[in-house]
Amino acid sequence: MGVDLKLLPMRYGIGSNFSHEIIEVVRCRDMFDRINAIPSFPVSDGSSCSLASFDHDDVDSGQGEVVEDFYGQRLRYTLACELKKVGIGGPEGAFVDALKDDVPIVLFWR
Repeated sequence: MGVDLKLLPMRYGIGSNFSHEIIEVVRCRDMFDRINAIPSFPVSDGSSCSLASFDHDDVDSGQGEVVEDFYGQRLRYTLACELKKVGIGGPEGAFVDALKDDVPIVLFWR
């Protein structure tokens, strides 16, 4: 599990259930265990974002909430300060590093 990862920063807090950005971290198999080891929490109300417009086959299925990843696992979020410790690298890591430490980031594995 965990070949590709989409990071959904919730800049307005986890209660906002909305992410304006989607940061793709492709082929991050080597980081799966490290990211999975950091503290994370289940998203209780799902996540509304442009990602919610696609089904498992990347076919546009309309707007809606996403509560599970492509593996059927409930979405989880962590704080930016925890994800920074993983050292993602590249432009994706630079984006995460620029976020305030208390920004929740939803982890969407596919």
